[in-house]
Amino acid sequence: QRFEHYIIDAHLTLEKDKGTSIIELMLLVKHSSITSRVKNPDIYLGISDVAKKVERQLEKYEAKFRERKRIAQKTRRK
Repeated sequence: QRFEHYIIDAHLTLEKDKGTSIIELMLLVKHSSITSRVKNPDIYLGISDVAKKVERQLEKYEAKFRERKRIAQKTRRK
């Protein structure tokens, strides 16, 4: 919910092979896309893992976005 204003579109792909599940979450955000893929025998744990992974990536994206915005404001003031 904290990052919902950055997310434009999302695609969740679930694949089930013999003993493993592959979960892929692709988010389209402003000026970029974030993709996370997890292999896990339990599909529910895999979904939880991919959500945690994407959240970490969104935190990193937010920090970079704010830093670029801060630098742009500094250069505009001069």
